[in-house]
Amino acid sequence: MTDTATEQQVRLAAQLYQARDSVRRLLGDKYAVRMAELGASLQRLATARNSSVLKEAISAARAVSGMDSLLILAAAVEHTEPSTEAGTP
Repeated sequence: MTDTATEQQVRLAAQLYQARDSVRRLLGDKYAVRMAELGASLQRLATARNSSVLKEAISAARAVSGMDSLLILAAAVEHTEPSTEAGTP
């Protein structure tokens, strides 16, 4: 792995966590339920395609725009690394 790849991965991770934080603030009390629903859907898709949740989320997020894209990415992060307190910013 090169330094450039590592820097890109760090930037991507930061953007993904920022997406999760933004969605958590926007959804408030509905955050945990919505992320669980989307995370389960992403997991089913990843399992069916023999892929990863993150790969499927990135693919799906590219196919949509705006808030839908943000929700999908946030769900992937939450599914992969759950918040310690999913309902709080």
